[in-house]
Amino acid sequence: MSVRPPVIKRLFAQSGNRCAFPTCTDPIVDGELVLGEICHIAAASAQGPRYDATQSDEVRNGFDNLILLCPTHHKVVDADLEAYTVARLLKMKADHEKAATAVPDQQASDGALLILDNSVRSHNQSGGVTAQTVNAGTINLSGSSAADDRTTKAVERLWQIILDLKSAFSDLTFVDSILTPDELNRYFSGADSHPLFDSARIYRSQDVIIEKMKGANFAKGEMERPFVSPRLWAIFWCIQAIYGRTAMLYALSFKKRSYDDWRRDHGIDQHLRAVLPIKTVDEVRQQTHSLQSVLGLLESLFTDAARPSRSPWPPNIPLPLT
Repeated sequence: MSVRPPVIKRLFAQSGNRCAFPTCTDPIVDGELVLGEICHIAAASAQGPRYDATQSDEVRNGFDNLILLCPTHHKVVDADLEAYTVARLLKMKADHEKAATAVPDQQASDGALLILDNSVRSHNQSGGVTAQTVNAGTINLSGSSAADDRTTKAVERLWQIILDLKSAFSDLTFVDSILTPDELNRYFSGADSHPLFDSARIYRSQDVIIEKMKGANFAKGEMERPFVSPRLWAIFWCIQAIYGRTAMLYALSFKKRSYDDWRRDHGIDQHLRAVLPIKTVDEVRQQTHSLQSVLGLLESLFTDAARPSRSPWPPNIPLPLT
């Protein structure tokens, strides 16, 4: 049995379109891009976390046993079963829904349809439902000419590079989303330690960063530049530059023994200003937005720019990050 559409609508409406993990502000749906995931509090199958054999299928896939989370925090709660018990997740859900501003009915219907259309079977909870992230196959450009076909291939190849970069640097975005800048600074200075940071130790070596970039075939993106719009290319370039630059800042932080925050980096600031409104970039610098949320916004802009049927994004209108 799968989660029914009315349940998804109610879940999305009461979520306020935000991840339910405390302090996280990542959206569940951004435009037509589904970023969040439906998490079963007690797993959908016996192989999943917190499975309860006494639940009926109706209860297991019902509103009370489901919570909307961003991909990072979905992994967090399923990786530490001692810390994230059924009781704790139920309280997290209740607290979040109590504090959230309910999504209007029509918007809730639209969001539920997007989540439903993008839902796939979760590899973490066999039989569960996860909101599918965009893959290369979802970007389809209509057109019958050879030029249109070449543009389609170019967009898909650039998007695949973005996905490969996302996978290669997932440990970096994970650490950034969990630890605060102050916690990171204490770690780099040697004043503190944190087991979550162990995965970031590889960035001591700049050679690792180069290998990750090469593994994602980022250099091949240059071959696609003549076939896409300047706007699309600028967004792609910004995304790959932020991954590489942020990783390099981690390497420098190990050397300096103090955290070089990507939000304060002049290079990243210039890349963001090339594709985002000044007001939005200033918000990024002033607030504690996760690297993942910023990259998610850029990915959304990329998919928007890849669809010629849409109106151009107005550069004078700021896009919300919270």
